[in-house]
Amino acid sequence: MQKRMSVFLIALVLLLGVGFVLTMLTKSRRLNARVACTNNLREQSQFAIDATQRLEAARQAKQIAEIQGFVPAGTLFHADLAVDRRFSWIAAGLPYLNQRRQDTVELHKQLNLNLAWNADENAAVAKTRLVLFTCPANIPEPTAEGYFPTSYVGIGGVKDDAPTLGFGPPIPARIGAMQYDKPTPLQLIYDHDGLSNSAMIAEVSQNLGPWIRGGSSSCRTLNPDAAALGTNAQFGGNHEGIVAIAFCDGSNRFLTNSTDAAIIRALFSIAGKESDPLPGE
Repeated sequence: MQKRMSVFLIALVLLLGVGFVLTMLTKSRRLNARVACTNNLREQSQFAIDATQRLEAARQAKQIAEIQGFVPAGTLFHADLAVDRRFSWIAAGLPYLNQRRQDTVELHKQLNLNLAWNADENAAVAKTRLVLFTCPANIPEPTAEGYFPTSYVGIGGVKDDAPTLGFGPPIPARIGAMQYDKPTPLQLIYDHDGLSNSAMIAEVSQNLGPWIRGGSSSCRTLNPDAAALGTNAQFGGNHEGIVAIAFCDGSNRFLTNSTDAAIIRALFSIAGKESDPLPGE
């Protein structure tokens, strides 16, 4: 009886030990995925923002200096193509992305920019997975046609028409950092809601579309009447309880899925003059 009890205790200790190791490995993988995801966002925003150092220098000198740089247009403009047949901001920015991961300059050279993104001549590039635009915590499968999706989208504002509204004057309160047809000056964002209070890129896990395609595949708006953050929501769903977002000042943060709806709406527009503070501030 005593021998059986000893064997049982040893087995129990081993089982608990294995369970502990597996739990720690799972937590480690989740943490590593979060770090990799924020690194992705940081690299994505770098090619679009070249003014962060100038802005910080102006702040330290306690003076306002003109801020150079733009958030890229949501699509590569083509007068004869609808928005969702144009190339995305991601495709247009391939020559400027970090070369450490893939030769994106060479990918860009293979594109025929005079055609639609899904023309036969562009198929090989469209069916290439961009490592930088794939969330490591939830790597998506290709579409039925073989096109690789993006896990990250530009922020077009609040409600479907926001990326088409333009800059005014007066500037519409609902527009986001990314407009379909023209780049958004960082100075404009700074003068209104501020760079650190304006979301530029966010991760997604629902209704994924090809990274190369313009429109809602790569630039999305916030529907204020639907769940904003989390699993089965408009944004997020790749990390437990949190959503990775890059801001127009080049920073990136995780917002919790329970972030107040008014704060999310404020962050997803660049000219609402909202006073809601960022979580933790």
